[in-house]
Amino acid sequence: MYVSNLSNLEILQDRICCDLREAQISSCSLDTMEINGFNWIESTVNNSNLNEVKFRKCVFDKMMFFRSNMERAVLECCNVIKGTQFSGITLIKSKWLRTRMHDSIVENSTMMRAEIDGCFFENDNFVDYEAVYSTVRNTIFKNCNFRVTGDNGMNGFYQAKIDGCFFINCDFSGYPFREANVRNCVFIDNTGHITDSMESYASIGLGQFTQDDFQGERKLSDIGAAQELIRRCREA
Repeated sequence: MYVSNLSNLEILQDRICCDLREAQISSCSLDTMEINGFNWIESTVNNSNLNEVKFRKCVFDKMMFFRSNMERAVLECCNVIKGTQFSGITLIKSKWLRTRMHDSIVENSTMMRAEIDGCFFENDNFVDYEAVYSTVRNTIFKNCNFRVTGDNGMNGFYQAKIDGCFFINCDFSGYPFREANVRNCVFIDNTGHITDSMESYASIGLGQFTQDDFQGERKLSDIGAAQELIRRCREA
């Protein structure tokens, strides 16, 4: 199916509020639509507006979101899997709530003031992304890569607020957490250089991280609870 240059929400509701496979949505305006419980597989959304769109309980499988606006978009209880890409996407003030993302990519995208809460990211790549002043809470990142190359002015999680998160076997390049505010977090068996300047409180680094890589208070208020969470995360 090919959908192009549409802005009438009633027509779009009929065309795309369903399970999609090998579909193309191009130069359309989906602003403020609510899309609930559908599977979008091996499809492409490009050069389109999805501002304030609400995706709930959707599955994105091998999807490509390309050069589109998703400002204030919401992904709630979604599954983003198998090589789905967000490339050149405006995700300013977007919300990622209780969403799982696996084997997927966010690249050359802006996520300023985004909110990520209660999510699970595994085997994902965050490359040249701008998440300045974003908020990340109660989220697990496992086997993920965070890379800022400096080629296009992106700053990663610069001055972001990161609270109650786990980073397990991740790789950091280009100081993606520069001047972030990190609280109540655990870093386990990670590699690379997370930051050269970061404010941290009640956080701990284990495994391959050294004090040179992770600057801050290496304590947790409840070390027993932290150790139990670490054990469960390693077994997951």
